[in-house]
Amino acid sequence: MRSLHSSHRLLSYGYTGASFTGATEAIITGTTTAAAGSVPVIIKTAWSGSVGGVFTVVTQGPVPNPAANPPITAGWLVNTTPTLPGGAPNAPLTFDPPVTADIAMSDSFQSSTPYTSPALHDTVVGVVPFVWVRNNGAPATLSNMTNQLAKAVLNNPGIPLSQFTANPADAATLVYASGRNNDSGTRLDAFAESFFGVGTAPVQVDGSGTTDPAADTVVAGAWVAGVDGIAFWDAAAGYSSGGTLASEMNATGSNTVLPGWLVTYLGINDSNSVNGGANDMTYDGVAYSVPAVQQGEYSFWSYEHLLYRVAPGPNPLLPPASTVANALATQIHNVNAANSGIVVTTMTVGRAVEGGVIVPPNPY
Repeated sequence: MRSLHSSHRLLSYGYTGASFTGATEAIITGTTTAAAGSVPVIIKTAWSGSVGGVFTVVTQGPVPNPAANPPITAGWLVNTTPTLPGGAPNAPLTFDPPVTADIAMSDSFQSSTPYTSPALHDTVVGVVPFVWVRNNGAPATLSNMTNQLAKAVLNNPGIPLSQFTANPADAATLVYASGRNNDSGTRLDAFAESFFGVGTAPVQVDGSGTTDPAADTVVAGAWVAGVDGIAFWDAAAGYSSGGTLASEMNATGSNTVLPGWLVTYLGINDSNSVNGGANDMTYDGVAYSVPAVQQGEYSFWSYEHLLYRVAPGPNPLLPPASTVANALATQIHNVNAANSGIVVTTMTVGRAVEGGVIVPPNPY
């Protein structure tokens, strides 16, 4: 995320893509509240994975950045992008020159990523729940994930469905994992929660059959096989966004092509687009719900963080930009986290790291 300054305007926004909430890039113009100093701003967003966001702010790399691994393809919309109070969709794809970001949103602690120095200013602003999901058409008996099953399916090119169902008749049917690339905080959180290991190389199916991250879309809405059979992503590769992965999990035909069924890890907003949320799996026998997270019963969740540079590191974020960043953090922490997760002050428990022990009290 990059924040700039403009003349005083009412809140307006423009974006690329089908919707503002699903946009790869967006531009928002307006003025902060009086409590935040009434600062006129232009806020530009270019979305990648959480780990990619931390990488960009720490390394001061450009956005977009084709040299990043995986490449960061989103860019900054120019100031002349059409904006409207109700949003202006499908703005022309005209971008600023590559430039770094001031702020990153991440669902992982900086210390859990490979990019730990310099230390960034970190405000925990919310709680992000995740779920394991079975793909379209998979039997309802593929219903529960455990950390042992997650480790097994992520570490092998297919495990028997009978491990999930305890039905010997399912032994000949395999279950495979699909998933995100190593730019993703969701991937980091899933691997930490299951004790698979955040840096461990997974075995994940590529639904396009190409093992090409630039072509991570199934063909004609159906899973396809690679040239030599089932195509598995390279260790660092996978789907570049949760929305794309959710769309793939809605695709049919995996039982014919693989043959077998698929499971994956998604944020709750993305999981709701897989068969209307009906394919969510329980985790360790517990179904996701807001109260289950708040009370510590459901463990597959992480904190959402807002991070930016501070001295003595390079190019610290200074007022008024840091004032705006802190105002954003406060607003998300107190109110807006509920739009995509859980307001952190409603938690009765906390944890020190992704996958860590969940105990009271709530530290945030």
